[in-house]
Amino acid sequence: MKKTIVCAAMSAIFFAANILAAKSNAEKLSNDASLQFGFCRPNLMWVNDKKKCEEILDGIKASGAKCVQLTLRENSAPTLQHIEYANSIGLPVNMLIMPMQDFMLDGAKPRPKSKNFWSVYGVSQVDLKKFEKKLDELFKDIAQRRLNILSIELFNEINWVDFNGDLQTVEGGAIINENNYKDFPFMEKYIEGMEKYTQLVSILRRKIDSAYTGGKNNLPKPLLVCGSPVLGGDSNWLNKVGGSVIDLSFHYKILAGKFDGAPKAENVFDKTDAVAAHIYPGMESIDNNPQTCAATAEKTVRAYIDPVYEFAPRDILIFITEFSFSSWLFRNEPDPQAARAQTTKNFLMQFSKTSLKDVNWGCIFHYCYDDDDNWGAIAKDGTIRRPMLDIFKETYPREPIK
Repeated sequence: MKKTIVCAAMSAIFFAANILAAKSNAEKLSNDASLQFGFCRPNLMWVNDKKKCEEILDGIKASGAKCVQLTLRENSAPTLQHIEYANSIGLPVNMLIMPMQDFMLDGAKPRPKSKNFWSVYGVSQVDLKKFEKKLDELFKDIAQRRLNILSIELFNEINWVDFNGDLQTVEGGAIINENNYKDFPFMEKYIEGMEKYTQLVSILRRKIDSAYTGGKNNLPKPLLVCGSPVLGGDSNWLNKVGGSVIDLSFHYKILAGKFDGAPKAENVFDKTDAVAAHIYPGMESIDNNPQTCAATAEKTVRAYIDPVYEFAPRDILIFITEFSFSSWLFRNEPDPQAARAQTTKNFLMQFSKTSLKDVNWGCIFHYCYDDDDNWGAIAKDGTIRRPMLDIFKETYPREPIK
């Protein structure tokens, strides 16, 4: 009897410890008085030189960035090594899992590459059992390496043709919503894929909980982040490239299990700790006028996050896993990078004002660090855009969510 009581007590202690660990990442973000602003460095997985990878992560840390987003490649070892190094220098990591051939159905083929879009698999082509097996291997490796991962995001821009092979190009482009989706035959596959996505989230939730239950790993439980969609975008650009994109409200309605046409969908918001967004402000969002800039920033951000709140609880964490003002927008300025830096800094300062102060902000990741001339804080040739890099040393206030 005593042994049974002791075992029960130990189980209760482990359970309580796990709850505290699970909450700690969320509570830390929710209660922080400043935004966690860092870098998205998606292609680090393809940098094969270990020393170069460490130099890049050292540079990100030295910039003042508070966090980094890294993408898991099919052979997960390089990315896990990068996370291990990020841990050693005190950089919290959001790990993005993208669709991989490893967990596709037998015989599945990606949609062919076209003039404007990647060759990609559709979410409907994922094999649930293979996905689960991949996660088992992944979490075993994470445990062996003792990795501390802040959050795990599942997939990226799956409401957009470029990252979901279930969608197809459309002559003239298309923003697809609940009223017109029947006009597009490929939407049957898209909806099937979104039903499957909700099941993938359930599997990932179960695997995260299992890996960190009962004191396992003795590390905070990673937050599960619902993958970031894109906004409808510039209709002129959609028309030019023939892109198809799903309206945010419709996309989230399916993922919330509220759309009658997707009976197999489970509510992802019951299982996720956070939702991600990609925010790329356009020319209309450049506003450095003290009288109007807060309202401009609020309007820009609300377009991305209000559809989330139609279906998710108000206290859900909001991550911005890609954010940037394009260098192109400032091409006519005397000092384009200085103007870009000032606008970015001013935009983020508004997050403590107007209704944005009530948002439960997670991390915000600038896209990107050093491998894109249009978006990077460092040019491809290694030229440091000092004004852009310096904004990461700033403190961006936010209202803690009690």
